[in-house]
Amino acid sequence: MNDATSSARDETTRGPWMTPAQARQLAAAAGDLYFQLREADLARDTDPDPARRRAGWRLDLAAGGPHSAAEDLLDTADELIRLAARRTDACSVPWGVCPEHGATLRSTAGRCWCTAPGCLRRWFHDRLGEPCAEPVTHRVVDADGDWLDLCDGHAIDARTRIINATVIPLS
Repeated sequence: MNDATSSARDETTRGPWMTPAQARQLAAAAGDLYFQLREADLARDTDPDPARRRAGWRLDLAAGGPHSAAEDLLDTADELIRLAARRTDACSVPWGVCPEHGATLRSTAGRCWCTAPGCLRRWFHDRLGEPCAEPVTHRVVDADGDWLDLCDGHAIDARTRIINATVIPLS
């Protein structure tokens, strides 16, 4: 690896965390590598030498890695943007809920939905796996007097899960 490549990589990934722009830049690089491998694989199909055609069979498999990496990096950029856009008064619970029904979410393949009968809420990201972004609306006080400020959905859940909890709406 030459100094220019190393320097460019350091520019892209510097620091303990990644910005959405850096994740998108890396996704673009992974996408470029994917297309180069796919082009090489397509060109291999027209090679008149059968031994060389067979020798390149892994190109298609190799292209899958950068393709997956590009998709994951774009999803990471989207998650970072959602985290940065969280309200300052957001609920502090590190997982999401349905804002109307509480702990009724299910998720798979980066999608999330509410399972409450009749609720049609859907999210095109894993709301369940990300910190709650809903505004604080209630104070929940447990039997020992400890309290926590929560959103509507988490307050609904706290009513059923915390024994002798008092749920107080905030004005």
